[in-house]
Amino acid sequence: MKFNVTFQSTFPVDIDKHPRGEELADYLAARLRERGFEIVSVDNYDDFAWSLDFKTTFSPWLLVGHVGDGVYEWLIQINSGIGWLGRFFGRSDQQLLQSVTKSLHTILTEDACFSEIRWHEGDFAEECWSRSPE
Repeated sequence: MKFNVTFQSTFPVDIDKHPRGEELADYLAARLRERGFEIVSVDNYDDFAWSLDFKTTFSPWLLVGHVGDGVYEWLIQINSGIGWLGRFFGRSDQQLLQSVTKSLHTILTEDACFSEIRWHEGDFAEECWSRSPE
């Protein structure tokens, strides 16, 4: 499954705000909450993106960032909350990662504000993208 997605959006954001996209991050967090995910905060992430954080420890977290590169206008990365040490001790958040990813895909594909949706395994500019995360 792919956990990076790029897309274009007509969702209204304040382009003078830095980093751009807080309104979009808030919107996506609200839509994910509607689907039962316990996202408790949307925070500025190192002054270049917005982090969507879950309530529980060892849960996935998302970064929403403005790339501003034509087709790759926006980037969302869905990141595991389990580090190498946690994996060593058998922790896994793969089911939740996949569930978040599928829900995000549905949100993006069902809303006319989003287009040119491309899922990637790695670098957002890679050529091996697909229209679906699976």
